[in-house]
Amino acid sequence: MKYYTLCVKRDGRWEPDFGDYDKDCVRDESSLLVDRGEGVKVVSSEDDQESINQAIDKLNNR
Repeated sequence: MKYYTLCVKRDGRWEPDFGDYDKDCVRDESSLLVDRGEGVKVVSSEDDQESINQAIDKLNNR
């Protein structure tokens, strides 16, 4: 099942901040962080932790 993770850039690295199966819910959460001036990205993956970690690692070029 597809899972969406909101990632925030902190100290030059992307980190997970929030996740949900509903993409609109994740987008709503991201708008709060954008309003505070934080860099955000939403990534999709399978819903297991390993897949989520791989998606975030890909953002960080690992």
